[in-house]
This record gives sequence, structure tokens and C-alpha cells, in this order.
Amino acid sequence: YGDVDNDGDLDLLVTTTGGRARLYRNDVPKTGHWLRIRLLLPKHRRDAYGAELIVVAGDKRFHRILNPASSFLASHDPRAHVGLNTTAFDRIEVRWPDGSLEWEHFEGGTTDREITLIRGEGTQKTASQDRKHRE
Repeated sequence: YGDVDNDGDLDLLVTTTGGRARLYRNDVPKTGHWLRIRLLLPKHRRDAYGAELIVVAGDKRFHRILNPASSFLASHDPRAHVGLNTTAFDRIEVRWPDGSLEWEHFEGGTTDREITLIRGEGTQKTASQDRKHRE
């Protein structure tokens, strides 16, 4: 699955061994808001597979893990997709896949768009500070 036509909703591409690919586009009228997030490592601008992210919007938190290969011989969009019920979000917190326990914070903004976050371009907080913040 993924946003094949980049319109903010998730579509589905299904294949079978020896069969034809079938694309199911989601063309239902939109009722909510969304955010598509690409996480990149600074060296060679590669996708940060295994990174964890939390989108904070008011009192709501939306958690995702970047894992585009969740099944045998299958893949999906490497960008994280978050459905929101608001036109803005407060911040995005990212824990990068290098074993660090620290979360990097990125400023909030408007929804209904794709954003790219690159490691080292946000602000850093320690794991202990974040733990207090989350309680």
C-alpha cells in the first residue's frame, strides 16, 4: 500500500506470482487531514528504515515505525502516512535507527502535505527528558 497518486490517501497495489498487477485507487471524497513523512539519514540521503516517529497534535499522539518490508516478497511506501483530524500539528519526534535512545524534535506546521525530515536538522532531547515529557 501507499499513496500511489500522491493525493493524501492510501491506495493498494496487489500482485500475484505469474498474474497481473491490480491497482486499487482510493478516490473516496476526503473528510479528514493527513501528513506524509519521509525520514532520511544525512549520509547519501537514504530512507531511515527502522526509525520511530510520533506526530503530536494537541493531546493526540500518532506513533509509526518506518518499516516498508513487513511481509515476505512485499513492500509498501517508505514514507509514513498519518491520518489527522486537524489542519495543524505541534511537532514530530523521531528516534533514529542507530540504537540511540534520544529523540530528535522537529517543528510542527500545517497538514495535508508531505514533509522530509533529515537526521541532525531538528533539536535533540535526551531520553530521560522525553520520558518526563511523555508522562
